[in-house]
Amino acid sequence: MDTDLHGPQLDARAHLSTPLLDSRPVPSTALVQDPSRNELATASAAATAAGSAQEAAEEEDLAGTIGSGARIAGQTACSAILLGSCFLAAGLIFSEATQGARRSLYCRIGPHRRLAPVACVIPLSTAAVLCNAAVVAGLLCVARFAWRSGNLSTVGIEGFNAEVERQRMVLQADLRRWRCLSSKILFVAGATYLIVGSPCAGFARLALIFLATGFLTLYATALFFDDDFEQVRLSPRFLRFLGVYALVGLTFTTLTAGVYERLGDAKFKTDTHSGHDQDDFITRAVCTQQEEKVLAPPTCTVPLDLASTACLWWAASPLFAALLPGQSSSGSGPGASGSSAGERGPSRARRLLQRCRHRVDIGLLGTTMALLLLLDSPCRLSSPIAFSNAEFGAWVIGLLLLLRRSSPLLFDGWRGPLEHMPASQGEFTISQCVICLADLSRGEDVCRTPCGHDFHRGCLEEWVWAKRHRSA
Repeated sequence: MDTDLHGPQLDARAHLSTPLLDSRPVPSTALVQDPSRNELATASAAATAAGSAQEAAEEEDLAGTIGSGARIAGQTACSAILLGSCFLAAGLIFSEATQGARRSLYCRIGPHRRLAPVACVIPLSTAAVLCNAAVVAGLLCVARFAWRSGNLSTVGIEGFNAEVERQRMVLQADLRRWRCLSSKILFVAGATYLIVGSPCAGFARLALIFLATGFLTLYATALFFDDDFEQVRLSPRFLRFLGVYALVGLTFTTLTAGVYERLGDAKFKTDTHSGHDQDDFITRAVCTQQEEKVLAPPTCTVPLDLASTACLWWAASPLFAALLPGQSSSGSGPGASGSSAGERGPSRARRLLQRCRHRVDIGLLGTTMALLLLLDSPCRLSSPIAFSNAEFGAWVIGLLLLLRRSSPLLFDGWRGPLEHMPASQGEFTISQCVICLADLSRGEDVCRTPCGHDFHRGCLEEWVWAKRHRSA
């Protein structure tokens, strides 16, 4: 009985313990029940992916178009601002130059105007006008670049970058030619300032001031309008400008003080009760022949002032080294590549100064000492300030000569970059200069590098200047 009762219960328990799903692994072929359905799913996934990629590409193109449009709009706005600034600066310089040229015609201005000597006004005013015209020409070069860069909307987005780079190379070529012309104008203006300013400081003071301001304006413009401005720090340029500014001011003081020194004594002797200020009297008292008689004798002031100012300018001449035009190793036109167009070596003027700087030191020192000995008796008492200025110039050149000999790395501004390399002695290590591919021969300036290779010194210097031109 117990067996009959427990039999159905055992069958129910066995049935409940049986798993509902088969735990055996399903063959892979069992999953593929409908091939057409799998192909349809694969095609649908591919279409979805392609649509997503197309949408992403369209969004990227739209963003690029918006970015390029914004860049073109920004370029146009910056070009307009630069163009307006150039024309505004050119207008101000033209206005100041016109006013300075008109004032330079007179020995003094005011209710009792008197004309200055024509022989002094013409060279001084002409040099000043040339300086201001060169500044305006440099501004026009930048304005031309701004005008062309602002009209790039017609080029299209594809050629925008290439056109901007081309206009930049054109600007570099224009500035390189402009700097070459400006350096020549500065040389002429500086020589005029010294040579004509020595005899004319007492008769054409306003013209001398006009030339001084024009010279400083052109020097500052040429110093900052450089084709490689982005690669050069600003602080050395600013320090050079401060040095030249002090040099021009000191020269003006030297030229005028030597002429006016006796005039101050005459004022207190002959015009004690006039009530005029001494500076006002000095400004007015050099415009008539009678008043010129109380000035220091020009036979003393002219040679002494010329010698002293020449010594000062030669001592400060390295300040102008950055403006000397370089020799381009390859074409400098717009079609030249960016690396080759900017490469340049030392110019002929720089090489000449490198070779002759010690002779110039000795020549200036000897000439100044000879003048001091020759004019000691007639000029020491009649022109004490001019005589003292000449003595100061001789001391400056003598000290500079000693410093260049003792520490050339610090005080020799015209020293070549490879003068520390010894000349090649004995047999050459190679038969050709690998820079110019010319044969090395005896009698040429051949230097040997520390690694034992021989080069023409001029070729190697040109290569060095091409790699680190004005890197300071």
